[in-house]
Amino acid sequence: MMLALRALALAAVLLPLPVAAAPREAVPLTEGWRFQLGDQPEAARGARFSDAAWTQVSLPHNWNRMGGTAERRADYQNFHGPGWYRKTFTTPTNLGERRLWLQFDAASIVTDVWLNGVHLGRHAGAFARFRFDATKALKSKGENLLVVRVDNSSPRVKDSPTAEVIPMNGDWPMYGGLYRPVSLIITEPVRIAMRDYGGPGVYGRTEEASKESARISVLTRLENDRSRLAQVEVLAQVVDGEGRVAASGTMNVVIPPRGGA
Repeated sequence: MMLALRALALAAVLLPLPVAAAPREAVPLTEGWRFQLGDQPEAARGARFSDAAWTQVSLPHNWNRMGGTAERRADYQNFHGPGWYRKTFTTPTNLGERRLWLQFDAASIVTDVWLNGVHLGRHAGAFARFRFDATKALKSKGENLLVVRVDNSSPRVKDSPTAEVIPMNGDWPMYGGLYRPVSLIITEPVRIAMRDYGGPGVYGRTEEASKESARISVLTRLENDRSRLAQVEVLAQVVDGEGRVAASGTMNVVIPPRGGA
């Protein structure tokens, strides 16, 4: 849905009718990881595999150590290939029908993710945020095992998984690893879009601007995971540099079952 505002930062809030939704929650998953360099395909099998001998790390993390000068560091390490990460975390309480997502702010370069032995998906690309819906794979209570394989193989290697992943070449090294944060995101089934290619789901565009005023259009992508339609009110606000609301607008929207708007 899109609406226009007069007035300049941007926010949109989804207000389900007649009951207000719980706020979106983000649980950081930055501590308590174990890491092993090199391929370990058996690590995806779940609790039957022991990672006790792996290195303990926290995020952000990468495995290459090359330095930024012509002289190599004493701990120089330029390995290109797969690395594995494993972490356990507890299922949040009182979830009801809310949805859970694993969000990776970036990983380099090709990433596969498993939760409790279920392969959630693969992402190719070193710089963009991406998400996987973890709701069905998450245990109803207790400990969950998150396993991540990241591969920064050189595209020059035969049958490399990065052969067609941009950038294919450059004048800088492509470090490997989970080099930006990972989070567990908890949302309502009716929400601002999470399946938006890692994007925020809310976008503003300046249509007109002068010293006195501006006109801004706001695009908000919506999702409904329920089996019935959802009637919601979307509130968009533009705030100035001091955090004061400069303009606002609302729109009533009907989102189809298992669909978007």
